[in-house]
Amino acid sequence: MSSKGKEGEGTGTAMVALLVSLIMLALQIYILYYTFKLERIGCDCAADFRRTYAQVYIILSFAVYVALGIMEALTNEENMIVMSAAKAVLNGIMFLGGIVYVIFVWQYISKLRRIKCACSTSLARDIWEVVNYIHIGVLILGVIILAIAMLYSASIYQSILSTTSLTKK
Repeated sequence: MSSKGKEGEGTGTAMVALLVSLIMLALQIYILYYTFKLERIGCDCAADFRRTYAQVYIILSFAVYVALGIMEALTNEENMIVMSAAKAVLNGIMFLGGIVYVIFVWQYISKLRRIKCACSTSLARDIWEVVNYIHIGVLILGVIILAIAMLYSASIYQSILSTTSLTKK
């Protein structure tokens, strides 16, 4: 019971994570299709470097996350340190690129609304805006969790230092 129960506990979480990932993947593909459609129809009021950045970021994020999956599959005891470092670097780059992405998308969609770009008006643009707000929320949550972890780590470090200084006396 205990080993089977423990294995089953993570399965539900993994399934939810997989489902959310597939939904986000489908939405990103839809958004990418929308941005290329704007180019194809010659929507001049939607031409902007931020749209190009968004397209490149989405395509690169697909490639990076496939690479991360392959790296995870290839990680073993012998290369764990190198793979962990490489994954950390890729995730860091994607995080920084993601911050730029959400800012640019927010600016871009706001611009399209402000200039009343008729050829860009669609459900896809509205979905992109909602997905971007979700990304912003996730980034803010990540920063909050990171700050809490840093404060917690600092308090643990301080308690270790105070314990160490007490034992040296």
